[in-house]
Amino acid sequence: MRGTPLLLQILFVWLAFPSIMPEGIELSDFACAAIALSLNIGAYNTECVRAGILAVPHGQVEAARALGLTPLQTFMDVVLPQSMRVPCRRWPTTWLHWSRFLLAYAISVVELTMVGYRVQAESYQPIPVFITIAAIYLILTTAFTTLTAALEAQLDVGQKR
Repeated sequence: MRGTPLLLQILFVWLAFPSIMPEGIELSDFACAAIALSLNIGAYNTECVRAGILAVPHGQVEAARALGLTPLQTFMDVVLPQSMRVPCRRWPTTWLHWSRFLLAYAISVVELTMVGYRVQAESYQPIPVFITIAAIYLILTTAFTTLTAALEAQLDVGQKR
């Protein structure tokens, strides 16, 4: 999943899933985009969490096992709390993947852009129409980035405030 382009994944789900799905089940364009983006984002975020788990020193695991903790207790009480430091330091990268969900609106039959084309065709003024569309996308991504920065500052795991 991580080696293929996101647009190819979205188009694959959008075009191939309807032929794979059982009779009577239809997915909307937005649902197809959301499925493809979820798979893509899940692949990248899983890698961030895996890196965090592997960053825990093996001596910590050995010490927990020496104290008689079960593998589940070792993971839940020793490995997991320490492993969250690495992915939480990478919130900008992690949340950047989530910002791709904004693409779902563009991919669902390019709804905003198509509306822009229609308005432009009626008004014969492409520049103001597409500047407005670009501003809407800019506002959406800026708001999401600002929210991400605030969340990252709030979590600030392992850092001095």
